[in-house]
Amino acid sequence: MNVYAFSRARVATAFLAIFGATLLNSQAAHAESYRIVVNDHAFSPAHITAHLNQPVTITIVNKGTKTHNFILPAFYIFTANLPAKKTTNVGFSPDKKGSYPFFSDTGGSKEPGLSGEIEVK
Repeated sequence: MNVYAFSRARVATAFLAIFGATLLNSQAAHAESYRIVVNDHAFSPAHITAHLNQPVTITIVNKGTKTHNFILPAFYIFTANLPAKKTTNVGFSPDKKGSYPFFSDTGGSKEPGLSGEIEVK
């Protein structure tokens, strides 16, 4: 192998390494963030969409006058009771596709109207 061929090979290898890293980074997981407001009658929004194996952060804001929580059993998300006017965050990466319910069950049973759904595509 002559010096010119060796240099071309090294340049090509470096180019592929850089291009490959750029391509990999452009496909890296993108965090999805949602804000769900809970009042004494409903979640808003009551439907959110997430993507398989992508990190999800949900900020839950209690704008009601009562204590509520956020339960998403399909992904083992169970917040503590959230007093009125307080906020909490949850995070996870959904590992299965489908539609899954979330709800508030402060007091041990589902609260009427306080339910929603996350769809994982």
